[in-house]
Parts: sequence; structure tokens; C-alpha cells
Amino acid sequence: MRAVDHIFISRWDHVNAGVAVSNIDLRSSKEMTMIEGNSYTYMKWVGISGSWRKLNKEIEEEVRSTVRNVMADGKGIVTGGALGVDFLATDEALKEDPKAERIKVFLPTTLEKYAEHYRRHAMLGTITYTQAEDLIKQLTNLRALNLKALIENPDTNFTDETKQRMYYERNSRVVDASDELIAFRVKTKRSQSMGTDDAVKKAHVKGIPVELHMYDFADEIKTVVETE
Repeated sequence: MRAVDHIFISRWDHVNAGVAVSNIDLRSSKEMTMIEGNSYTYMKWVGISGSWRKLNKEIEEEVRSTVRNVMADGKGIVTGGALGVDFLATDEALKEDPKAERIKVFLPTTLEKYAEHYRRHAMLGTITYTQAEDLIKQLTNLRALNLKALIENPDTNFTDETKQRMYYERNSRVVDASDELIAFRVKTKRSQSMGTDDAVKKAHVKGIPVELHMYDFADEIKTVVETE
């Protein structure tokens, strides 16, 4: 089930071929696009959040299919620039939007510091070198395509002690920029998907629609999709 677009406009001022719009009450994440020279529409942004530790082909196709549907509806996507669900969502969005005009990726720190973090974890064996370099390449390419598509946090104090707080702050920015959230929560014996839960809770607090896909690999169970 897809949420109906909600647009709140208090007054329009039309001026022939050009349009001046004043006193508009809109969610901050919406962007204004002029159509046929004398009317405006508002693009909605859909946050995509999800786990990174374990995915399978079924989850990958669900993520990609979801992003294709979002983009086909003329909406944009917002992600957090991580491995797993975020990586897949950004990859699929770039296929639909090669200029990255309808993509927003929020990082918890600068891209350079983020790259350093992932390469260190590749050395430690937490992730593979291929995972690290593919993600860094994707984000670097995104920034080259559209500077506005990659939103970096200038705080470079991204350490093992601060990273959880900074990841959760990143989640807040993703939710703040979104008009709805689609989350893919994957629980395993190693992870309870707390980061995804954090984004879902913040979306509920904001009062935006949430579509939650839940998977439990601890017991190899997939639960039904919930739309809230």
C-alpha cells in the first residue's frame, strides 16, 4: 500500500509564464518543480533503511524492486550510505536516475574519513576489501555526479567510541529528509538490526508512513510486510 501524497499550500501567486509562490507551508524535504511554466508539483522523498550484515537474493530483489517502484512514481530516495540495503538502494536508484538528481545519501562523517573507516575494517576482516572498495567507489561517483546528492557530516571525530552515536545521528537526518520510510530489518544471531529499528522509531515519532519488511535469519524466518 502506498501513502497518498500530502501537500500543504496556503497561497499561490501566479504571474503569467513565470510563477511566484509565497507563504507556502511545506515539509522541508519536499522540493519544488515547475511544470508547463505555470504550475508547481512537489517531489516526495522516500527513506530506505536496512541491515548490512546479511542479505540474500530475495532481499536484494525486494530492495531493488522497491527502489524501481519509488523512482517510477517520480519520487526520490534517501539512504544512509552504508553497505547492504543502502548500497543496493543507491545502486538501483542510479540506474533509474544516472544524474543523481533524485538521490540523497547522508554520511555520518566526511567521505574521506568514511573511506578510511571502511578500509580499516576490511583489514580487520569485518568486511571484505571488495565490499569496502565498491562502497567507496559508489559514494565517490555519486559526489562527482551531483554534489548535492552526497551530504557529508563535517565532523571527522568518527571513532569506535563515537561511531554508534554518529550513525544514529545520520539516521535522524535520513528521517528528517524523508516523507515516508521503507525499512528492511534483518535479524541474525549476531545482529538485532538496532540501527534499522532506530530509523523506524524516529519515523514513527515524526509521524510519516512506514513500510517495514522483516526477516529473521536467527530462525530462518521471513515475516509479513507491515505498512503503518
